[in-house]
Amino acid sequence: MKAVPLELATDEALCGGKACHLGEALRAKLPVPRGYVLPVALVEALQKKDNDALLELKNLFASFHGQAAARSSGVGEDAKEHSFAGQYLSCMNVRSFPELLRAINTICDSAKAPAVQAYRKQLGLDPVVQMAVVIQEQIRPDCAGVMFTQNPVNGADEIVIEASWGLGKSVVDGAVIPDQYRLSKTGEILSRQSGVKDRQFVTGMHGGVEEQLVPKELVSQFCVKDNMLQKLAALADAVEVRFGVGQDIEWAVAEGQVWLLQKRLITSRMPRQK
Repeated sequence: MKAVPLELATDEALCGGKACHLGEALRAKLPVPRGYVLPVALVEALQKKDNDALLELKNLFASFHGQAAARSSGVGEDAKEHSFAGQYLSCMNVRSFPELLRAINTICDSAKAPAVQAYRKQLGLDPVVQMAVVIQEQIRPDCAGVMFTQNPVNGADEIVIEASWGLGKSVVDGAVIPDQYRLSKTGEILSRQSGVKDRQFVTGMHGGVEEQLVPKELVSQFCVKDNMLQKLAALADAVEVRFGVGQDIEWAVAEGQVWLLQKRLITSRMPRQK
């Protein structure tokens, strides 16, 4: 019952799908925030308040200097046949050990939601979800969003990027009309359309995520500069080289650095939990 460095996550039955994908990305030298995975057995022990498991988690959290992100990594999550995109919850900006314990419980409980259970029944899967949890460095992005390495609407061989200010939650949850960019696979800008980004989600001073109004002059201003678009195109190429064509990528830009937060194959999406 030990936490596993994310780059060593290779066994999906122990670490879940998301952790294994992120581990493979790290081994490929892709820009994934550092982190660990709590294997299924450790998560189960934490829910039973096992003392050894609690001590392991407490020591692990101390290495993050009081700020971390906790993400689901269910067995079967982000698979080719069923991605569970947006179904299991993540908890951003966890600032204390008790908060981290609550975050793990919240992530595990999200697997019991009616939409998830209906989806699992439709796929003929066991209703009981084996859940691992990824603990990562919390990125505080200037902008973030999603990126598709093929056009998800018509299948065109081009990169489609949706972006907004702050955390990617505003794009993923549909809280704003994001900027949209279409790029060729070589990074040429084919089109761009500014959105209406009147709010953003940011990491709160005392933990969690806060919603803020965006200054009026930034609402329709493009949030991704040309040089960052080129870095995102390079990331899209690197992800396809490693994982194959047709990738759905969540990304963030913080202080000029592009980060890969998660990736999965492009699939038809289930309604996301709020």
